[in-house]
Amino acid sequence: MSWNLIAKYIMSRCIHIISHTEHSVGSNNNWYVSTNCTVQALTALGYTVVIHSPPTDMRSFVTAVWLLLKKIRPHDIVYIISTDIVGYDKFSLLKLFRPTVRIFWEIHAVEEELLWFTKGYRTVLEVQKNKLLRFFYSRFVSASFCLSKPLLEYSKTILKIKNSFLISSVVNDTIFGKPSKNIQPRDTFIFSPFKAKKSFIVYWAGGEMYPWQGLDVIERVAKAVYELDRQIIFVIVGSNMWHTFTFIKNIVFYSRTTFENNMKMASLSNVCLALYTENCKRVTGYDFYYSPRKIIEFMALGKPVIATKTPEIEHIVKHNSEGYIVNNDPKKIATLILKLKRDSDLALTIGAAAKRKILHEYRIRNLTDAYERYFKQMELCIKNAK
Repeated sequence: MSWNLIAKYIMSRCIHIISHTEHSVGSNNNWYVSTNCTVQALTALGYTVVIHSPPTDMRSFVTAVWLLLKKIRPHDIVYIISTDIVGYDKFSLLKLFRPTVRIFWEIHAVEEELLWFTKGYRTVLEVQKNKLLRFFYSRFVSASFCLSKPLLEYSKTILKIKNSFLISSVVNDTIFGKPSKNIQPRDTFIFSPFKAKKSFIVYWAGGEMYPWQGLDVIERVAKAVYELDRQIIFVIVGSNMWHTFTFIKNIVFYSRTTFENNMKMASLSNVCLALYTENCKRVTGYDFYYSPRKIIEFMALGKPVIATKTPEIEHIVKHNSEGYIVNNDPKKIATLILKLKRDSDLALTIGAAAKRKILHEYRIRNLTDAYERYFKQMELCIKNAK
């Protein structure tokens, strides 16, 4: 059967993505970047993609649904970005008003992620409430797209979504170009650490509010490096929300900035860190479930990456040739950083291998191919059911 016929059965010519899409300094740029990649991948299949970011509070929910129903045709797709707080999951109820609409979820997290932030009886109750709500809303879902193997297992066994598929984070092709040299005057201060030619920059940026980010490990690494080489500077973008640094002699801090500035700073760095807590399963009950987006972004820039050892990360980074996989030992990580500083050819070789990996496996076209493959599988299921 041709792809055009498959498209006729599986999806209309319009996909409505419901996601947080704010893109500004201080906002969660990850949603902007992730949603943009999803849009490009689905658009490449020849369909119109419309993005919606409706309010999630219950007072505005009825109005938001009413407005969406005016825009969604009977056979359109509603593609919902599903996070830990189940904010947009409730829009799956659109299917009650448009029974022929197909609801797809892109699952980013589990409800237990809330346990990272606060403890106590009230938080446990909140998590249990969200679990019940998500399971209820998932009854209206035709398929889920999961950003890691633990999330895929979660979708299949906990949510019991029959059509559950694994996708990976990808990077926009523009990341492979040289970063723009047109820096606005207001951004000049951001790049000051990179102007010192003698400085060797170790870079980290991420969602600092999440305790699964290894900021505590990074501080211990910085201290270990300081004892060995005081010309190495750590640049930390987004910090001090769950971990307060007490050792800051070789650390430069910045609050959140734009994705574009993050990429500029990463491109001017020598080594990039992607360290995570090793206590994920103890806290949430799940293995490393989040998508390590920043790893593929750093690798796409041709940078050596030092990352915490997990099955998900080992799938992306080949140890010793495309980067380094570690067990969060500060002294060992410090040794690797010094090794890369002393052997610039090695650093260039590893960075080049990392970039080739991303060029081959983690681009928009790879995500488009995955969607096409999964849509075909769903069509086969529909045919067999008949």
